[in-house]
Amino acid sequence: MRSKVMAFMLAVAMASAVAYGGDDDNEKKREKSRKMASQTLQDLYKAQPTAQAAIQKSAGVCRFQ
Repeated sequence: MRSKVMAFMLAVAMASAVAYGGDDDNEKKREKSRKMASQTLQDLYKAQPTAQAAIQKSAGVCRFQ
């Protein structure tokens, strides 16, 4: 009986670790995407300076910076 309880507790602990471990990966992916978007906009503004004003006036711009 004791080994069944220990096995159950171990299984719950492992499942919790797996469930919470994935959140960091998703946040890292989001941060990487934000950095890529920011870098792309910076490159665009260097190549086409008038683009910044046009983008800031456009509808639906995500201003996460």
